Amino acid sequence: MDHDKQADEIRRAMAEVRRDVEANTEEVLNHARELSDWRYHVRKYPKLSLATAAAIGYLLVPAKRKRNVAGQYTATLTDKTEAARKPSLKEQLLSTAARLIIRNGMPLIASGAIHLWQQRGGRPAQSDSSSALETPTSSNLP
Repeated sequence: MDHDKQADEIRRAMAEVRRDVEANTEEVLNHARELSDWRYHVRKYPKLSLATAAAIGYLLVPAKRKRNVAGQYTATLTDKTEAARKPSLKEQLLSTAARLIIRNGMPLIASGAIHLWQQRGGRPAQSDSSSALETPTSSNLP
């Protein structure tokens, strides 16, 4: 009988633990939902939310271009010089990608071309420390 009482106590304790875990889990989920909702943050921190929205708006909205009083021709020239001085993000990314491809790809292409040329009967690879891209001198000729 003593074992039955202990087993019943353990069952009751486990049921209580399960209820607590379920309640705690539900509480954590509700709190996570609340924290992921932007409206909660606006209600709790209205001044900070307003300042953040203003800063994001300032960064996203382009600045107004200044026009010269001299006329449209001058304004057009000013716009062209501004555009020439400040490339767009797309142009900057393409320029960077092109530089990386040229810087890293050209040596690969050159070594591949030299390897192909050597396979088709070109001169054999030299064992000295001179680069394969150097111009041939009279001592390097076959």
